[in-house]
Amino acid sequence: MQAGLTGPPHNRRQGQGARCGKGNGMGNPLFDYWYFHLPNFVLAALFWTLLGRFALGLFVPENWDNYIWRAFVRLTQPVVSVVRAITPAIVGPRLLLLLAAVWVFVLRLAFYAVLAARGLVPTLQGAGA
Repeated sequence: MQAGLTGPPHNRRQGQGARCGKGNGMGNPLFDYWYFHLPNFVLAALFWTLLGRFALGLFVPENWDNYIWRAFVRLTQPVVSVVRAITPAIVGPRLLLLLAAVWVFVLRLAFYAVLAARGLVPTLQGAGA
């Protein structure tokens, strides 16, 4: 374990390891970078929900009346509909779920790349120095 890297990063003093956030490092990084964390969280949740729908769909019928299955379908159907509109009809409904998950993952990477290029992502400053 490295000295000076314990405790929440926003409570560390400068020179004692990594810092997150803006300014003097005393703000809450979650709130300082809300414009990054909120969309990133939504895209990550959507990605894992698509994978969960795919995995559960291997074991249950498409028209199952369970409330958990209905929630998976309701949350992911808008994305699946958009992907269906741009995907050839030969792709089946189960594979379409995986393809939708890939597109959401690519969108998440693109979101990160755009914000990183503008210097708007949270970073660890001074790590290892």
